[in-house]
Amino acid sequence: MVGSRWCSFGRRSYAQGDFYDAGLEIRELLRRAGIPLIINDRIDIALALDADGVHIGTSDMPIVAARKILGPNKIIGLSVNHVDELDDPGASFADYLAVSPVFATQTKKDTAPAWGLSGLETARGRTNKPLVAIGGISHTNAESVIAAGADCIAVVTAIVAADDPAEATKTLKAIVKKKKIEEEPYHTEGHVSARQAVGQRIARVFRRAA
Repeated sequence: MVGSRWCSFGRRSYAQGDFYDAGLEIRELLRRAGIPLIINDRIDIALALDADGVHIGTSDMPIVAARKILGPNKIIGLSVNHVDELDDPGASFADYLAVSPVFATQTKKDTAPAWGLSGLETARGRTNKPLVAIGGISHTNAESVIAAGADCIAVVTAIVAADDPAEATKTLKAIVKKKKIEEEPYHTEGHVSARQAVGQRIARVFRRAA
């Protein structure tokens, strides 16, 4: 987990007890490293573990209900699989939106059609929410994903299938950081750009989880 800003954990096939036990072990490891834990789909597990937040999809519990259960201080991320989902009123209750999948991926089999870079650009133009890019992302395309409007990336294979996962994480983090600096134009003192404002919002999300 060296270099990761947060960790998302979950597997729909897990029995409730197995999910909780695995989550408890992961939570303790992450807390020692100062990394927030986000639970996928299962709000009950997130509450039981006192996780930092939950990530849900459009087929899960409505995000308005999730926010009522979790309260204002937990992180809630929402997957968006189609452009029209960006306009759903419920999206306003999310701390971040996950554009998924950006590219075709073998990690999940039941995904919607890939957004592609042009779709990601469209999403960036339709919302000022922080955008997390998911699906088929690696060190070879992470730069173009950030250039298209993503604020950060979420990966599985690019890290877990690497010969050196720690080094792969550091490399991806460096690519993202470098490109975000390049994408940010010069600003006069006291002026905050739209991109900077989104970056500050992401930073506040992480501080809430700390």
